[in-house]
Amino acid sequence: MTRAPLLSVVLIAVLAGACSSAGDDPDARPSIDQSESVTTDTETASPIPSPATTTPTGAAVPPESGDVIRQGTQATEVGEAVGAVVSSDGVPSVELVVDDLAVDGECTSPSAVPPERGHMLVVSLTMSTSTELVDVTLTPTIDVSRLDFRIVGPDGFVEADNGTMPAYACFAESDAMPPEVGPGESVAGKIAFDTEHTSGILVYRPWWVEPAGGWEWQF
Repeated sequence: MTRAPLLSVVLIAVLAGACSSAGDDPDARPSIDQSESVTTDTETASPIPSPATTTPTGAAVPPESGDVIRQGTQATEVGEAVGAVVSSDGVPSVELVVDDLAVDGECTSPSAVPPERGHMLVVSLTMSTSTELVDVTLTPTIDVSRLDFRIVGPDGFVEADNGTMPAYACFAESDAMPPEVGPGESVAGKIAFDTEHTSGILVYRPWWVEPAGGWEWQF
């Protein structure tokens, strides 16, 4: 009569011991596949973009053909007056004269420094406007921007940006060409271009002559 309960007690004790041993044994625990259930930071993070390729100052990459820049421009002599934006009475609203183009021209600013590319092309110019400027251009002034000038070298390619720090520092405000010209004004000044060329073509394509073109001067 007493054997059956005793056997049940022994059986329960054996089973409990087995469960306890399995809980203490790390190898007996269920394994977790780390590759499937755990997502690492490297997998979720966006890739860091590589730095953009930079171009050394003055390098024309890719080179821009001078023929494209010069398309529609008018060959002009130094000292020759050219006009644009014709008013209602047939008189040009803007008249421009390049008075001088000097390779290795003198910079007069006290803060002037040597050119970065070897030579400083100094352009002396005079610009006059009619009193009808606002009626024709629909703007109170027109700007004279260095960015509208380009230099085409003897190799036929456009030189990259010539507006280096030495070019901007070449002249004090009293000698530099004003950045804007209003109606009925006549102003004169100089603009410097930092260039590696001692000869080439200076091209001027301001917005107020587009799409007609612009002008070009040999130096």
